[in-house]
Amino acid sequence: MFAKENLLHEPIIAGVDEDLCSGCAICVGVCPYDARIINKEKGIAEVNEVLCEGCGACTAACPSGAAQQRNFTDEQISKMIEAILS
Repeated sequence: MFAKENLLHEPIIAGVDEDLCSGCAICVGVCPYDARIINKEKGIAEVNEVLCEGCGACTAACPSGAAQQRNFTDEQISKMIEAILS
């Protein structure tokens, strides 16, 4: 992994909508990469973008919809479907 000159990482990682996040920590428990923590000061989940592999487990588990995969939001997927069907 470190033998290459450049380290590449997929752009699809999870993010958190701070306005929707209630800090329930469900996403922290389901993340297989330990890429999520609860920020105790803000009371919300945060993502370590270096550890996140974009698997979507947190997105599926989030009851409030605050966890979204970047570049794969609900709106973007809807637009992709519309483009395919037109």
